[in-house]
Amino acid sequence: VREADRGEGHEQKGEADTGDHQRPEDVVDAAEQRDVAQLKAADDAFIKTQRHLSAIESMSKCYDTFVQTAKAERQCVVCKRGLPDDALTDFVKLNEERRKTTPEQMDRASKESKSARDAVDRLRKIEPAVADVRRLSGELAEAKASVADLEREVATKKELKTALGAR
Repeated sequence: VREADRGEGHEQKGEADTGDHQRPEDVVDAAEQRDVAQLKAADDAFIKTQRHLSAIESMSKCYDTFVQTAKAERQCVVCKRGLPDDALTDFVKLNEERRKTTPEQMDRASKESKSARDAVDRLRKIEPAVADVRRLSGELAEAKASVADLEREVATKKELKTALGAR
């Protein structure tokens, strides 16, 4: 006994769609849209972490330059203001403290960037599988249409056989 004859699984011929199930094509389209959105979000997160890491690396170089210039020229590299002994000591101390926290920030930012890159890589790895699902979903729809055509043909031949047998 076929599922359609039992009324299970799929709607029977002539019944209205109650919306209780989704077509495979709709499920694949929704999944594809979700996957594209996830990949974009992952790419955006990765770019953001890369920019953050780059900014921290740049700040580290700035702190080094501030300290080196202050010691060598006894002035602020940014505003060119002279630094007397007490101001020089405070300036160097402040920038060396900032420079000390930079490796921790760089390590944290590097880990965040790697995590974001790994997420992008995982999503990119499933792209072939998603393409296969999309292709197979199309093939499934074609196969269902062929089965429906064959079922109609069989029904027509059965009716013809019954009509010929009744003569």
